[in-house]
Amino acid sequence: MPHTLRTAITFIKAGDKKTGKRLLLEIISNERHNEQAWLWLTEVVDQQYKKIDCLKQVLKINPHNETAQKELARLTPVTSPYEDNHALITPHAAPQRLNQILRATIVNQLEAITLSPPPNDGYDRQLERIATALERIADILEQQQETPVNHGRNHNNQQSALFEARRSPDQAKNGKISPTHAVNKPHKAASIEDFLKQRNITIKFVPSKEAADMAINSLSLSLGNNYAVFDKILAQIKYHMQRGSGFTHSVKDESSLAINQITSFCKQLYDIGFLKEYKYYKSPRYQIKIKTTTAPAAKKFFSGQWLERFVWKKAEKAVNQAAGELRRSINFSYLINPQIILPNGDDFEFDLIFQANHSFFWVESKSGAHRQHTAKYAEIANVLGLDARHSIMVLTDISRQEAANIHTQFGLTVYTLDQVQAGLIETLKGDFG
Repeated sequence: MPHTLRTAITFIKAGDKKTGKRLLLEIISNERHNEQAWLWLTEVVDQQYKKIDCLKQVLKINPHNETAQKELARLTPVTSPYEDNHALITPHAAPQRLNQILRATIVNQLEAITLSPPPNDGYDRQLERIATALERIADILEQQQETPVNHGRNHNNQQSALFEARRSPDQAKNGKISPTHAVNKPHKAASIEDFLKQRNITIKFVPSKEAADMAINSLSLSLGNNYAVFDKILAQIKYHMQRGSGFTHSVKDESSLAINQITSFCKQLYDIGFLKEYKYYKSPRYQIKIKTTTAPAAKKFFSGQWLERFVWKKAEKAVNQAAGELRRSINFSYLINPQIILPNGDDFEFDLIFQANHSFFWVESKSGAHRQHTAKYAEIANVLGLDARHSIMVLTDISRQEAANIHTQFGLTVYTLDQVQAGLIETLKGDFG
């Protein structure tokens, strides 16, 4: 046990809670994920809500801490989101369960601002911490808000400046529209449906929202934002899911932060039913035991739904951030996975097509092989009449050189996961700046 923590506990046991609290806060300011410091802090904070905040922080670090679970259940027997930790979320229970989890997460982020003392290296770091906490809260709140469009319905009526395609007789026959034959001419297109209709593209079907959408979106953001941490265990889950088998994954060589992230992510997967079994063995084993499931919803998530949802949420954040930086209103609407018929009669499914005022973006996401798709995507970009900045591929594993080659050869923009939001913001600023 670290000397400072041992000293803090000694002061608390001796009745000097004030000194003990000061030492604990000092530890937490330097070691945000110190489970024991947070647990002992519950003994010295005054108000009950602060005790609850500390317990929730302990469970955020280690969801299996039985002391924190029992104490939190005692303090909040009705509203605690940590009761019945291993219950699966059914479609009927999902909204209430998810709202509890989201509320708890927001409280944890607020606690990061209000409970921690100013760090030793000044207020710049404290301000950075506050900004990070507020950004996470914004992410959570965004998932609870209804978007202006209802999956296939755009309720925003506005004038749009679109590319009006001029077709040569040959192009009209094969359904292709070359960007070199497009002109930026004002034209009415109040919705994505209108935009596609102008290009002789028919929408066949748009999937409805799912009961667990909020949880899926949250998991997708977590996976995309920390892909380098999760990629190894993700690959194992996908491999064993083919047969619904189990495996053991070692995290012995991972950092404490990475272990917390991986175990928390796996616990969330288990809670929503995307893993059949999950157990974490601490020191000295540092192993995660998992049994996968062949449930269709889980297979769908791991086969690429997570990446599509991650890109959609990043697009939404990019539009919001661009609007704030430009100090103007930008309406955002989208279609996820619409099934369409192209002008030549071929069936196709967009991963994501979205509208920001008069600008339209088409995004395809691939977590596996992509080379066999790029030529087809280039043709569809021509059909849509979208230039390279608005015809985008998001790939999980690709070198900068290969991305540049795709851009040069096929006229498509390629982003890695960490480039999506910044790249879209740059394009939006170019469109509206």
